[in-house]
Amino acid sequence: MSATRGRALLKKIGWLGGIVLPCIGLGLLGYELFLSRQPLQVQHPPAPVILSTGKPAPTPSTPQPPTSLAKANASPSGPPLPTIVIDPGHGGADDGAKGNGLKEKNLTLDTALRVNRLLMKAGFSTVLTRDTDVYVALSDRVAIADASPGCLFVSIHFNQSAYGYVNGVETYYADAKDTPLRGWPWSRFLNVIFPPKPVDKGQRLAACLQRAVSDELKVVSRGIKSRDLYVVHHTKEPAILVEPGFISNPGEAKLLSMPGYRERLAAAIVSGLQSYLRGDDPMTIQMVKK
Repeated sequence: MSATRGRALLKKIGWLGGIVLPCIGLGLLGYELFLSRQPLQVQHPPAPVILSTGKPAPTPSTPQPPTSLAKANASPSGPPLPTIVIDPGHGGADDGAKGNGLKEKNLTLDTALRVNRLLMKAGFSTVLTRDTDVYVALSDRVAIADASPGCLFVSIHFNQSAYGYVNGVETYYADAKDTPLRGWPWSRFLNVIFPPKPVDKGQRLAACLQRAVSDELKVVSRGIKSRDLYVVHHTKEPAILVEPGFISNPGEAKLLSMPGYRERLAAAIVSGLQSYLRGDDPMTIQMVKK
């Protein structure tokens, strides 16, 4: 090939690249902005969703009719009641904290079942990540929550300390949310131009539950804390993890062993959820970042 023909070919390729490549880029941008509406889904191992009713999970087209008690907690003109995903911590071979004759996995399950019953009575749709003494992987718990868009996620645990005198209730929310970016990898650049909607990290939800539990049970409030615990860090919707007492504290362990006290605790958790849904803004939020 002569030098003249080579230069002519390069010139044609240059013109072609100058026209085709921008068109491809504009096409991808248009797809990203106008056609790619759904976010990328995080892939998790399949997990059974345990509904409190024992029936298939309701879809947005089959809303659950609220009871009169639920109507009293939500404005008639307001949005429908969200699904509450209740997560009893630990389970199966994972006992969690142990002390003073108690196992955390048993307390969390019992409390969660009580919360579930009270929420159902109030007209809420609920989902339990487990309703028996089985172990559910953390990724599966997150997948169960993400299967209910618009839900509130409440993980129930109990605390432990090397010092028996430590007591009180504390509630965690996400320091940051690890949610997938939508579309192509270069959507990071698009998110700078078109910022995504802010993610609710659960701070106000944590504050409402913290205040309700500490006030109604008359226990020490250790405040709300932001920490990247797996189940609150990876869930898309507002999520909190509440630890309403120390198994390692003899006094609190004695209270937690009483069914009546656990019933009061469950009622306080429900009260905190209702406070959040009413839009309450606790004035005494104490943030402790670790």
